[in-house]
Amino acid sequence: MPDQVINWKATADSCSFTIQGMTDLELKVKERIPVSYFSLVPTGKTPFNFTLAARIIEKGQGSEVVFLIDADLNPMLAMMAKRPLLNLVQIMAKKLSETSL
Repeated sequence: MPDQVINWKATADSCSFTIQGMTDLELKVKERIPVSYFSLVPTGKTPFNFTLAARIIEKGQGSEVVFLIDADLNPMLAMMAKRPLLNLVQIMAKKLSETSL
């Protein structure tokens, strides 16, 4: 996890963490299709509703992963949330590219 993420906890169906200076988040699996798709949604209090999903596409001896974020944001909140959400996806993509399965 990046330095700004603390208090990371995870199970097979959920995770929770704190983004320093921002918020506490808990995510749970909404949908799971083994080796092809999963989606996560927040539980508890969040500043806005969103779904974080990943589609996994087999490509020869590797895979391509497409991350999707569907967020219910008004224009003002969208301006504030865009950078943290983009950062989250970039971190996930970097960590995933460093992983060999």
